[in-house]
Amino acid sequence: MAGEWNEATRRHFERLRSEPGFNRMQSLGVSGFPGVYIGNHIAARDYPALRKAGVKRMVCANGNPPPYFAPSSVKYLVLDLEDDVTQPMSRDMLERAFGFIDEGRAAGEGVLVFCTAGISRSAAVLVAYLMDKGKGYDDALEAVRVARQWVKPNSGFERQLRALWPSPSCELCSLKRTTEWYDESDARFVIIECDQCENPMAVWRCHTMRITESDARDMEKALVRVADDVLGKAAYYVDKKQRTILDHLHWHARPKPPWMRRSPQTSSSHL
Repeated sequence: MAGEWNEATRRHFERLRSEPGFNRMQSLGVSGFPGVYIGNHIAARDYPALRKAGVKRMVCANGNPPPYFAPSSVKYLVLDLEDDVTQPMSRDMLERAFGFIDEGRAAGEGVLVFCTAGISRSAAVLVAYLMDKGKGYDDALEAVRVARQWVKPNSGFERQLRALWPSPSCELCSLKRTTEWYDESDARFVIIECDQCENPMAVWRCHTMRITESDARDMEKALVRVADDVLGKAAYYVDKKQRTILDHLHWHARPKPPWMRRSPQTSSSHL
């Protein structure tokens, strides 16, 4: 976790540590990747269990190699990651981890990917690994969660992984510049002219239907700013209904029909 843990966080992890299996490593073998394990920093110190599983490599996703093995015993790859929604995860860094894992698998060596709690950082690395092997984010997350029930990459990691490995069959993931792009200043979303209705459209850059309330507010504000200029203030409404692409979040600003443009005074005069 980034920064100091508050009292509520400390109690939460104290409770988790008492749950059966939380401090043991778990295998991704059920998901088709035998010899690959996930765990927390306590599991990374359980040398009898590591030796029994044949673990000869560790991906240390919390930035620090465990100090309790001689370098000749286990090979380490250290990833300098904070469990923070603002922490960048570059593809180059992740691909170094993938190569390290694949080298171990090819040599018949067990590989443990761990972080402090075995919840966010280690899970994000393994979700990315499975996505690189062809799984979508949700399927990859479920496969890792089958192995270790507590995994939950933070929202920043999720957003980046969905962007790094977009769905190849989604039009909005492979967005092409066939129309005007009004605003692409925010890394999270882009405001463009829809190629079907020719109205302003906000597209979340990652392949997902779930974003935070804060992200939703920011995207709507950006869409409104553009729609005010293109369609005129109070001359449109924001349509959040998914119509043709149902699994990639996008909203439209649509011109109001005549009945919506009537002021309350005008409408009442016809009663």
